Amino acid sequence: MNPFYSLDVLNQANAVLKKENIVELKQIFVSGSLSVIRTEILSLKTKKEYHPLKHSWNVFEGAELDHILDSVGIIPALSAGFKMKHPKAKLYILRDGDYSLLHDDVSEENGTVAFLDISDQWNNNWGGYLGIEQEKFELEPNSILITNLFGQRFFFKRINHHANADKIIIIIKSN
Repeated sequence: MNPFYSLDVLNQANAVLKKENIVELKQIFVSGSLSVIRTEILSLKTKKEYHPLKHSWNVFEGAELDHILDSVGIIPALSAGFKMKHPKAKLYILRDGDYSLLHDDVSEENGTVAFLDISDQWNNNWGGYLGIEQEKFELEPNSILITNLFGQRFFFKRINHHANADKIIIIIKSN
């Protein structure tokens, strides 16, 4: 993780989170390390999930992902700086045509949730933005959006046919 994000900086970001309910940190990983981390994460065996009225994506959840994020400092930073208790991660890979929709089966989230974008390159014209209720967030590669959700749900806008890369998002929640 980028050494700029010391505990003092994370505590300041947590103060912004408490006041604004959202904070985005950019350049999470130093130059060069993101591609190594991405390669390690993409070696995990994802599972394609397709439910036409709900979502389409590739997903992975397990101790291996948590271990990688712990070893690169993400889990300790969220635990120490943002007071997330026992954070657990889930990997989402969205490709051409993938999406998620708000529907009755989507549970409302409560608490702190982090959205880590480790995409290689991304053009926001390809879709894939994060929607939280009525708000739109265009996550940038190598950034993390941390928000407090209070009875809210989120979704990912459909990836259009112009996309020539994958949108790779890791969602980290307190367990």
